[in-house]
Amino acid sequence: MPGSANDTARSECLAILAGRIAHELESVLNSVLSSLSLAAVLVPGNVPCAEGLLREAEKGALRARNLTSQLSAFSDTGEPRLRLSYLRKLIEDSSRFSLIGTEASCDFRLPLDLWPAKVDAKQFALLITSLLMHALSANDDRGEVVVGAENLTLADGNSVGLEPGNYVRIVVRDSGGGLPEKRLEEAFDPLSSSGHFGVALAACNMIVGRHGGMMVARSLPGLGSAFSVYIPAIPDGVPSGQEAYAPLSSGRVLVMDDDQWVLQVAREMLSHLGYSVVTTCDGREAIGEYSRLSGSGGRFDAVLMDLCVPGGMGGIEALAGILEVDPEARVIVSSGHFSLPVMWDFRSRGFAAALAKPYSLSMLAGALSEATGAGREESPVS
Repeated sequence: MPGSANDTARSECLAILAGRIAHELESVLNSVLSSLSLAAVLVPGNVPCAEGLLREAEKGALRARNLTSQLSAFSDTGEPRLRLSYLRKLIEDSSRFSLIGTEASCDFRLPLDLWPAKVDAKQFALLITSLLMHALSANDDRGEVVVGAENLTLADGNSVGLEPGNYVRIVVRDSGGGLPEKRLEEAFDPLSSSGHFGVALAACNMIVGRHGGMMVARSLPGLGSAFSVYIPAIPDGVPSGQEAYAPLSSGRVLVMDDDQWVLQVAREMLSHLGYSVVTTCDGREAIGEYSRLSGSGGRFDAVLMDLCVPGGMGGIEALAGILEVDPEARVIVSSGHFSLPVMWDFRSRGFAAALAKPYSLSMLAGALSEATGAGREESPVS
């Protein structure tokens, strides 16, 4: 039966693909384990050296996370859940998240009037993240990656080969060594000899195809590569419950987390949103900072606290101390374990909002809006 033959071919294809991803994961995890093992030995006598090794381990973990996301993209055979969305925010948030743990920067060229489009936000974020990860790899995790977009109206018989209509063109360009012609031809083939390169871009190509768009790769050896994504747009569309770009705010935010990396990223995000930021490493320190500001007649507009602090005071204990100082304090609980009861029943525990890690700029802005816009006493009673 033709169907059986197709199923067999598909299974063989997926088996090869899974093998390639497993091989990549094995390499990544070996890098993580090796770096951590060396760091454990070197910490007592050479902390700066150990810090560098730990950073490499962190980068490896981020790569592993992205690989598992790409595997999910291939295993998800369902139709995307399309919703009319502003693309500028999605592109910028996903790009900034991809830069965490690297020495690279982004040159954003995103017009404020970029047309909205119907996209699956989760798949679209994976698309942008995968393109950024590929560009960062070409740049050795440093230098500059250009992320641009423009509105396009394509006529009949256009050079791209798409149906005539309105599109948003997104371009991610690296400054690496470029790709030879043969590798460029294999760019979107998951079974090519290019390994992770083929897997990542094949996942991107699949996502773009599900959105009715097209992906085009261009490269010049020695000058870098550029990947263009064309997504059908709706120029006159107005996404409900969304804003075209993250509005700037003002006020003070206190952040408590035992992870310096998380504190640094939170500070950068909050500063970008317009807030002044104070960071602390555990609950007792957070209570002290809140008390000091309150004693001088000021107050924090919101507090973002990690739920668990090994060897220190976590968010639940610190919440009681902060509410004792200021019963109207707006405290957001944050954790990577979203299944914990306090994360979905946060209001009954005294928190004003919950924020799952890792979070994007828009997720952080949303949690702050929720925390500062409604009192705990106004929440519905189940």
